[in-house]
Amino acid sequence: MGEQLCDEKTKQILFTIERKEEEFVFLKPKHSLQEEDFQQIGEIPIPPYLKRNADSEDEIRYQTLFAKTPGSVAAPTAGLHFSENIFKTLKEKKYNSAL
Repeated sequence: MGEQLCDEKTKQILFTIERKEEEFVFLKPKHSLQEEDFQQIGEIPIPPYLKRNADSEDEIRYQTLFAKTPGSVAAPTAGLHFSENIFKTLKEKKYNSAL
């Protein structure tokens, strides 16, 4: 392949296309990617039924118990949503949690 993808503003080469398979494109970064690179070029994958692009609010809405680590996101449908208050109440009633 060898096709290159550049930053629109700086024209710096960011990726080289290694291969294409069906609807997938495999990219090779020109340099080792850092967290700030993902913040700049990444987008939170939201469900297609929302019929809109991701926005900054999604970074908050899609942070579940499974996505505590920066850079990770888990859709709300991936698990139950308990507030800290609910966890506290469950603990007081002697229920255990794996978290």
